[in-house]
Amino acid sequence: MVFFVNLFIARNSSVDVYGGYLFVVSIFTIVSLVSLVGFDSLLSRLVPEYSSLGMPFYIKGVLCFGLGVVCFYSALLSVVVFFSGFVPVDGWVYFVLPALALSFYLQSVFRSFKKVVLSRVFDQIVRPIVFVVLLCVCSFYFEFTLGLSVVLACFLVSIFISLAIGSAVFFVTLYPIFKGDTAKFKVNEWFYLGSKMLVITLGFVLFSELDVIVVGFILDEEAVAMIGVSVKLAGVTLLGLQASSLVGAPMLSEAHVKNDKVGLLRVVKVVSRTSAFFSGAVVVLLFFCGEYILSFFGDDYLSAYSLVMTYSFGFFISSFFGPAGYLLLMTGRENMNVILVYSALFLNVILNIPAVIYYGVEGAAVVTAVLVVVRSLATWYVALRRLGVNTSVLP
Repeated sequence: MVFFVNLFIARNSSVDVYGGYLFVVSIFTIVSLVSLVGFDSLLSRLVPEYSSLGMPFYIKGVLCFGLGVVCFYSALLSVVVFFSGFVPVDGWVYFVLPALALSFYLQSVFRSFKKVVLSRVFDQIVRPIVFVVLLCVCSFYFEFTLGLSVVLACFLVSIFISLAIGSAVFFVTLYPIFKGDTAKFKVNEWFYLGSKMLVITLGFVLFSELDVIVVGFILDEEAVAMIGVSVKLAGVTLLGLQASSLVGAPMLSEAHVKNDKVGLLRVVKVVSRTSAFFSGAVVVLLFFCGEYILSFFGDDYLSAYSLVMTYSFGFFISSFFGPAGYLLLMTGRENMNVILVYSALFLNVILNIPAVIYYGVEGAAVVTAVLVVVRSLATWYVALRRLGVNTSVLP
């Protein structure tokens, strides 16, 4: 559904508007994830752990504490970014930041209880549908031009609606589990672990959004649109790894707590083989039908086919190394994950900037695709050496 949202905006607005939308959303997504202070990943580790140890009072405590942290930091960072003038948009747009942060937090709550469908349905189905409906109403009924302000207004309203529906579902399905328990807190421990998780998550997000940001500062909105479409379309290649890893992350944590290495390896192999099969199928589809799919965005985007294939092949190769990063994260190897993630990010920054200056968007795509593979290979090797677990598709 997110793909169709991008398709609708690209077809019904100018290239500059679509590029501006991608740039603003990329910046706001990064800031929103910072305001989570790592609690999105921390819940996937702690809730299964406390559940297996029979400690519902700590589950309630970590959920309440995390919510308070997210509300405080998302509001604070909204004010900071607003007064910095870093993103040149109207003041009301900054309400997107706390709304996105709470939306991400709600996803992580459902995911930590292994409610994977619920963790994705509101942001991946409900919100995009509402977003498109609002865009259609503005475009066809009120005959508004889909300028950047109109698109961002529809985006903000869609977040609020999906967040409200998701919150209602939480109180009906999950809240009764620990409603009668008195919350207990480990504030210092949670904040320390959350901060380490934040550093890792921020590194991943900066790596994934770096091309859009660098191109946005060095080139123009049209180039951002080309990179944005390419990354969105090629990113479908990673959906298998992302989805199966999100399902498997709480299981990895639970198996680690129980010292069940057989169960741990079984989860890892299911994730790696599922993701590799899905990625391979998507790459074949994009190879033969990529230009046709791009034509739906408009003729201006046909030139992005080479970018799509560059990213796709990089993502496809990386999927063969499996969920090594998630494994390190869920088994307490955060420090090693930090080193690997930020080494790749540092290389991406120092190589991406000159690549964009001299070779344009093609340079950005090649650098990122190669470094995705290098990072996955390094993470797989560390997991094999430190944990004795082969996360690749191979036996």
